[in-house]
Amino acid sequence: MVPFRKWAVVVGPVMWIAVVIARTGWAVADPPPSIHALVEAAGMGAAIELPVGTFELDRPLVIDKPLTLVGRGKDRTVLRSTAGEAGPMLIVRNVSNVRLARFTLDGAGNRCVSQGIVMSNGSGHRLEELCIRDIPGSGEFGPHGIYASANVTDSVFALLEIRNIGRDSEWGAGIRIGKGGQGNAIVDNDLSGFGRGGILTTHGSTDTQILQNRVREFGFAGPGLGIEVWGSGRCVVIEDNSVDHWISVDGQEDVAVRRNTITGAEDTARIGSYVLELVNSRRVVMTDNVASGGNQIGISVSNRARKDLAYWARNRMAGCQTWGAQIQGEEGGAHRMYFHRNVFEQTRKSDRSLYPGAAGHGFRFNGNAFGMVLHANRIVGNRGAGIQLGGPNLDRLTFIENVIQDNAGPAIAGVFRGDHLFWQANDVSGNQGGDNALTSKGLDEGSLPDLAIRISANPTTGRPVTFELEGFDPARFSEVLWDLGHGVPRTGRTVEHTYDRPGPYRIAAIAWTVDGQATLAEATRTVSD
Repeated sequence: MVPFRKWAVVVGPVMWIAVVIARTGWAVADPPPSIHALVEAAGMGAAIELPVGTFELDRPLVIDKPLTLVGRGKDRTVLRSTAGEAGPMLIVRNVSNVRLARFTLDGAGNRCVSQGIVMSNGSGHRLEELCIRDIPGSGEFGPHGIYASANVTDSVFALLEIRNIGRDSEWGAGIRIGKGGQGNAIVDNDLSGFGRGGILTTHGSTDTQILQNRVREFGFAGPGLGIEVWGSGRCVVIEDNSVDHWISVDGQEDVAVRRNTITGAEDTARIGSYVLELVNSRRVVMTDNVASGGNQIGISVSNRARKDLAYWARNRMAGCQTWGAQIQGEEGGAHRMYFHRNVFEQTRKSDRSLYPGAAGHGFRFNGNAFGMVLHANRIVGNRGAGIQLGGPNLDRLTFIENVIQDNAGPAIAGVFRGDHLFWQANDVSGNQGGDNALTSKGLDEGSLPDLAIRISANPTTGRPVTFELEGFDPARFSEVLWDLGHGVPRTGRTVEHTYDRPGPYRIAAIAWTVDGQATLAEATRTVSD
């Protein structure tokens, strides 16, 4: 018996079956001759089931109507490029509610393939259980496994395997959400082998969730960004991802970065630039992230525009090659940042450091930083100083209850030349370069009122709960930043929030005075079903 494969298409209310006989062509009268024809013939809302096998795409497959295209599994249904002209493998444009699932797009090393999937002007798409692989690029921008180039909204990208995309291209990446992106979710994907990086959102993309992804082996031709949100965006949540290097928040507002693991991938020759980067952004919380070596700088705050209102809590920066943290305000300055219960430890100093002669410090200021609070951090076992005060224009710095121990250099390197500093109850000991301390001047943190968080009810999923900061004096305080342990940061004396999953949550509110001092209030609550 000659083996056969079935192709099923729902065209409106009518289903018909086309049967393919091995390589000899179609075995029924007048069926469509290709996958392209199947898609073109399908009606609005059609469902196309692709069979087991490997099938050739000699040109882009264009989807411009709502439909479902599903295979028998990404290891069993493969669409392989044989294109002779530059272009994407698959285009989804000017349409909403397209579902693509359970097949592989194989670029097969064909340099005519410019992108895996290009999407524009649509909403409500679902891309699930796809594999996109082996696209070296055609010389155009990219390539990307998935490039949502413009106005893609409220779509889900989940359970994807994207690998070996543009390894020798400075722009090669796994997933890029571009201009006009809004409300998209990138969840539980495996990405590896890119010239630039893994997951990128750009040009004002907003309301993005980047959750539970694994990003490996990237930066072969570009900067090596595991996850980057860039350029006039807002309302982004980056949680529970595992990346080799570099989560970057650049030009954003209202961003939460929680519980990510930055492995460092020290078994490779490449050392990443950063662990957590904040550039030109405001109202950002970064909490419970862990780094274990293989990166030059743990926490980096830099670049020319103003960087303002950030909460860094319970992050662990271990084994960085140059500094555990660097706050470099530059022209716009770094303003009003609260560092609480972080660990900066075992920073190294070697010929692999970015600046070998200046490396090894646990926490480094490099000018133009104002209203910084270091509270209950551990800065221990670093190869340089515990804290370095460098660069011009440092003022209104507060150090409370930090542990600065067992560093190879002094506890404090450099001279504070500002007019306002508060130093209280810091544990300084065992530093080989000296257990020196700073002296308070011009600030009295004891004059700040105690604040408390009042919660309107026991939180329950799906129901709004109100959080209020008691003791708040609007004449004294100018800003409040909330981290509710869920969703994006919030501002104001009173905020309302709805949790969508049960479990324990830490709630924090940081209130800044008009002159840059700050006080912290915390609470914990368990959200029930």
